[in-house]
Amino acid sequence: MPCPGVGAAGRFAWRISDHFTHVSLNSYIIMPNHLHEILFLHSRGTACRAPTQGDFSKPVPGSSPTVVRSFESAATKLWRAEAPGSKRAVWQRGYSEKGIRSEHALASFRRYIHQNPAKWERDLYFTE
Repeated sequence: MPCPGVGAAGRFAWRISDHFTHVSLNSYIIMPNHLHEILFLHSRGTACRAPTQGDFSKPVPGSSPTVVRSFESAATKLWRAEAPGSKRAVWQRGYSEKGIRSEHALASFRRYIHQNPAKWERDLYFTE
């Protein structure tokens, strides 16, 4: 089943640096029911020491979960404007976040993202 938010997500993805000046979009692919993206967060801690606050239930401004949550919210608003009255879920619950710690890993993730469309017919939710 196609994910209704992906078109809106794509339009917002191109502008993510307008909203988060410390974030740049490196690579992404929008599939009919999901998306993959590589975001670079500049000046926000390191792989070993990410910015945190005392209460882990509160958003940390500028952190990757906050950026993703804001991205999903903005894309959902765009989609809801295009499909007024729809109560359909736009996003799957949660997301997967992985730290990229080497050029080799970055190249591997980029390859996975760009090869993803070739795997679409094997996707659990594939429809013609």
